Amino acid sequence: MSPTEKRRYRSQLRLRQAALTREAILDALETGLADPRVAEPTMARVAAEAGVSEATVYRHFPTREALFEAFGDRMAERFGLGGQAIEHVDLVPSLVPVLFAYFERNQALILAAHNAPSLRPLADTIQRRRTAMLEAVVARDRPHLAVEQRHALALLLQLTGGWPAWAWLVDRCGLEPEGAVALAAAAVQAVLDAFDRDHPSTPGSLS
Repeated sequence: MSPTEKRRYRSQLRLRQAALTREAILDALETGLADPRVAEPTMARVAAEAGVSEATVYRHFPTREALFEAFGDRMAERFGLGGQAIEHVDLVPSLVPVLFAYFERNQALILAAHNAPSLRPLADTIQRRRTAMLEAVVARDRPHLAVEQRHALALLLQLTGGWPAWAWLVDRCGLEPEGAVALAAAAVQAVLDAFDRDHPSTPGSLS
């Protein structure tokens, strides 16, 4: 191996190690947020959980805000739609089982994201991103709807088939997952049917 190749190899190793360390730090923050005994994870606590020094945490994330922002980006990717892309707005009811299963697996972390004061702005940002994504799907599949109608439909789809519905049906009402999925999917379908009835693509049409 030539000197140039050795330098390139060492550089790649450092980059991989840095990426692994960064992910370990974010994993440690996630662990702390999901632990009900931890009110607000500190940089020192995150470092201890990740098995690195506090200085290492600050090297990757110069401020606590930078750490939480990076974690928010990770959440945005993960909480988008449980890894599912929406091919058509009419398929949203069929995604409810996928979403509810995802909420079931990650409920502690999602609750932390909604309840931790420092994460609330990030949770709100993620919610706005999801709304914008749904609005884009609605605009593509229901182009006759006005902008405010697209926004309203996107919000209603999230309300009836997203985290709020899961939290109310399962966490508050104590329904079994299967029953909660059936009710939420029916509610989502009812929202779509009502919008199509009240805002037909052709004036005077009911279809």
